[in-house]
Amino acid sequence: MEKRKFIDYYKILGVSCDASDEELKQAHKNLAKKYHPDIHPDLSDEEKSKLDDKLKEINSAYDILTNKEERASYDEAYRKHKERQAQRQYQQTKARNSQTYQEQRHNSYTTNNTKSKSSTSNNTKENTRSHYETNNNSQRKSSHNKNGHYRNDRKVVDKKAPIKNIMNDYKEIKEDEKKQPFIKRHRAFDQKFCHNFAPEDDTIMKNIIFQFGRGTVHVGAEFIHQILKLRYITEDSIPKFVLRNRVLVTGIIATIIASNVVGGQISNPPSSSDTIAPTSSTESLEDEQNIMAKVASNGYQNKNKPVSKMQTEPEEENLHVLNRIYTVESGDTLATLSAISNTTINCIEQANNIDNDNLFVGQELIIPYYVDDEEMSYYTSVKGYSSTMRLEDLAAANETDVATLIKLNEEAIVKVNNKYAVLTDTIIVPTFITRDELETQKATIKEENAVQKTY
Repeated sequence: MEKRKFIDYYKILGVSCDASDEELKQAHKNLAKKYHPDIHPDLSDEEKSKLDDKLKEINSAYDILTNKEERASYDEAYRKHKERQAQRQYQQTKARNSQTYQEQRHNSYTTNNTKSKSSTSNNTKENTRSHYETNNNSQRKSSHNKNGHYRNDRKVVDKKAPIKNIMNDYKEIKEDEKKQPFIKRHRAFDQKFCHNFAPEDDTIMKNIIFQFGRGTVHVGAEFIHQILKLRYITEDSIPKFVLRNRVLVTGIIATIIASNVVGGQISNPPSSSDTIAPTSSTESLEDEQNIMAKVASNGYQNKNKPVSKMQTEPEEENLHVLNRIYTVESGDTLATLSAISNTTINCIEQANNIDNDNLFVGQELIIPYYVDDEEMSYYTSVKGYSSTMRLEDLAAANETDVATLIKLNEEAIVKVNNKYAVLTDTIIVPTFITRDELETQKATIKEENAVQKTY
């Protein structure tokens, strides 16, 4: 029966066997972006099929290693596989060394016999006996060292023994640490703390106090855990004791270096020429207004979820960003949404803080449309506005946000007492047409212009 080949999932994701969930997630994200067939549209079908197989292998490794029970079972099989692999390498090395020793011994024996036969063929029995005794005495003398012992009895010093001992100590320490892993210990602390001290009212101040206490508990528990390792000072050798307390030693060294750097900065204060001149109140007010304008143009806040990370403004001055608030429907993917809009999958991911195509029906997405000055007329239209209408309701009716309406109507919309007021009876709203519709409208206008020129 053919043995099933062991699959190294850690090697597939390119991480170590003690990688955390965050490291696994980052490695999976990078590999998925690298091998996704949609990122390589120029490849042939065969090459895309290979990329798809590779992506399935990566997803399978990620699914198993992120499942606690399956990872525990896999880690046990992984450990046994590594032990068998090390044992095979040891047996192969031992066999090679034994074979080399036998060959050297055979060559030495053949050489000695050849010399002995050539010497006895030219001498008498007496000369042969004396030559034999003389040769034996010379060999006996050369085989003695200064202390009168035979060299064969001398202990051979293995220069790699200290390194092997250190590696064995490190493996033993890692086995002890696996019994109480970092994530398992701190997950228990976190669950107890959240169960006992989670705030009932979701206010900013209570959340700050809660998070501060939460971090303090984790830091204190880890500090106590590291301090308790000092009890092995009477049991461990010096290298093993340093390896066991490597985290504490590293922390002390980092603290000393940081204190020296900070002390050097304090002892050498900046000169008057390096100080920054204070800005006037007018300049600070203008800076604040600029910052608020950028936040308004890039941000979209939903009461039920935090503010998402928006795509930065484009570098080209003639490009404008129009945010579309789109509700996901059945069958929608990031690829299809990118195809109908004037943006990329990467921009949609960054605008919504999502890493992959995990969309669900009813989810609200921010799709930034990048439009230049020449195409702005195709993506906008003018509508009537009533003073009884709220600007937020108008934005929702046109699948956009208030920030986009403000950008399109900078001179017509003002903010008074935390409310928006429109100074005209009409307002410019975005019309998010697809790329096909854009090309169709351009072709129609081009034909109309050509007909007018003929007349």
